[in-house]
Amino acid sequence: MQVTTLRVDDTPTSYVAGVLRMDPALVRGTLHPGVGEPAGRWRASTSPAGAAGDGVAVAFNGGFTLSDPSHNGYLAEGRTVAPLVPGRAGLVLRTDGTADVGAWGSEVTAGPDVASVRQNLLPLVDGGAVTPTCATGGTAEWGSTVGQDAFVHRSGFGVTADGAEVYVAGPALSVCTLGRLLADAGVVRGMELDINPAWVSGAYFHDRPGRAPQGFALFPAEQVPPTHYLTPTTRDWFAWYLRP
Repeated sequence: MQVTTLRVDDTPTSYVAGVLRMDPALVRGTLHPGVGEPAGRWRASTSPAGAAGDGVAVAFNGGFTLSDPSHNGYLAEGRTVAPLVPGRAGLVLRTDGTADVGAWGSEVTAGPDVASVRQNLLPLVDGGAVTPTCATGGTAEWGSTVGQDAFVHRSGFGVTADGAEVYVAGPALSVCTLGRLLADAGVVRGMELDINPAWVSGAYFHDRPGRAPQGFALFPAEQVPPTHYLTPTTRDWFAWYLRP
């Protein structure tokens, strides 16, 4: 796992975003349910507390709520909570813990090796290039922000040509700057995850035998502390764990 922060724009320089890059040979991903969404009983835990958190290295937010007008799909543990929509971007986790991102039905598809799919909006990066509609799609394509501001907290995820897995997040990001962060990190297929300060929450952890893992925020302006993930959360989220 590699972590860094960087200044996104020449002006203003006070806004710092975080980039987290993971090696799928060393960590494995899991989609976790929240206590409120998705509802129901699941094998995956609602927090990495206690034994469930052994080896946790990374945790970060999922996508928009499943009741959002964008109607994104959700599949996990063999159950479809919300139908997967052809053409929508999906963060796919395989049964071996590796991740992929792509348009559902073409770049990523169903199969016995698919453990979960979390969709959110349209692909933001494809073929290593940011989608041209990043500046023109509006709320229908990229979601509604607090005050309808273009520059807000945003997060995204993508995969590189060699299979590395990348999460980026930061404040004062437009859809285009989020896409550029992903592409500049080497992402060939990427997507926006959640947006707005109350929901963007990337964290990484250090193991402390016999104690709760020590968490670190990915970027300074995060409003959600890393300890958020050490108690049951209301909405779904992702975690990556060290492989044995």
